[in-house]
Amino acid sequence: NGIPVTSNKLNYAGAWPDLKLVIDFVYDKYVFNKATGKKRTAIYAYACSLGANILGNYLIYDIERSAEILDGAVVYGCPWDVKGGVDLFYSNFYGLYTKFIGTLLSW
Repeated sequence: NGIPVTSNKLNYAGAWPDLKLVIDFVYDKYVFNKATGKKRTAIYAYACSLGANILGNYLIYDIERSAEILDGAVVYGCPWDVKGGVDLFYSNFYGLYTKFIGTLLSW
C-alpha cells in the first residue's frame, strides 16, 4: 500500500530518488491527463530544511524531467553544511537525537 521506500537511508539528504517516485506518482495520477496528453492542473513543490536539500538534489539530478513535471519549486532553509549539521546533532544534546532516531526506526 502507498509508495514504497526506494533507498536504504531514510534520514539522508541525497535520497532524492524517493522524492522523484512520489512526484511521479502524483503527476501520473492527478496532474497528467493521458487522454488529452495535457496537464489537468499545475503542480508545485515546496520543501524546507533537510527536505529542501532533497528537493534541490531532485531538481539538479533529474533536471529535464523535473522541469517537465513541475511548474515551480521552492527550497527554504536549506542547510548548506549538511555534514557539519549531522556532526552537531550527533555530538550534542547528550545523545538524545541518536536515541530519538533509533526509537523511530525501531517502530
